[in-house]
Amino acid sequence: MNEPEPAAIKRSDENEYGLTRDIPNDVARQVRQRDGFGCVICGSAFYTYDHFDPEFVDAEKHDLHGICLLCGTCHRRKTSGLLSTESVKEAVLHPKCKETGFSWGALDVGNEHPEIILGSFTAYKIKVLIEIYGEEIFSVLPPENPGGPYRINALLTDPDGKPILKIIENEWRHHRRTGDVELVGPRMTVRRNLGEIIMILRSEPPHRLVVARLQMQHRGTTIQAQDGRDIIVRTAEGAEFKGYGYRGEECAVGIRVSTSGLAIGVGCKGGSISSGSIRAPEAPGARLGRNAACWCRSGLKYKRCHGRLV
Repeated sequence: MNEPEPAAIKRSDENEYGLTRDIPNDVARQVRQRDGFGCVICGSAFYTYDHFDPEFVDAEKHDLHGICLLCGTCHRRKTSGLLSTESVKEAVLHPKCKETGFSWGALDVGNEHPEIILGSFTAYKIKVLIEIYGEEIFSVLPPENPGGPYRINALLTDPDGKPILKIIENEWRHHRRTGDVELVGPRMTVRRNLGEIIMILRSEPPHRLVVARLQMQHRGTTIQAQDGRDIIVRTAEGAEFKGYGYRGEECAVGIRVSTSGLAIGVGCKGGSISSGSIRAPEAPGARLGRNAACWCRSGLKYKRCHGRLV
């Protein structure tokens, strides 16, 4: 007598059709783009992928027409019966993010001055992390009221100067017409095109914000940063900084690009660097001597200004 076939082992995240919650990347990307990178109901960028037509328990495949983005709050409203499937279907036709033009989220940076990590660059008690021609690209403001949170402001643009991501006093906004933003836990990945990552931002509440990867361009300046690698800054005038393991403490500006040149660690009370160099723009004339006036017009000798990093 033959033994009966053993029953197939069902995964805990499978429905009765063997479908798991692992949505294919191409389907998830199409859902994000259609819904404007945020909850279709309220616009929050902290979302989950919700099977609404049919519900996941009855779904035989991951059909983008039956999946939408819902934040945790709106998803709980739906599962508890306070938000109908009909309302969700209507919202998919008119996503909140496409009405406002952006999705939004909030960063938890706490009420102590946050530590900012940019690749191998660590900044503690810094006012401006990146400044380009007088424009503060990444800054940290003190609390508005005693005991309140420190306030992060940042701007990430594409090569044409169009905003991809803005952080305005801890609330970040992704502009839906540029790039793709994906959230997985505390990690945000920003892509310009398929496979072209321009930023990975990781929040480590309450006192640390990590830019694990950055490939940005702004007003002719490019900045490249990644965990375990040199930071590279190139200006429109041709100046270049390449450095690793820099730590700045209580700085006015971490990276400054201006018409006077390129400077690292402006006004720091303390700081160190494992290795680094700044190259002046190519220009006619002899190479600067150690005792010559620095090319950045600081009024200091080259050896006591940018030459100290060479």
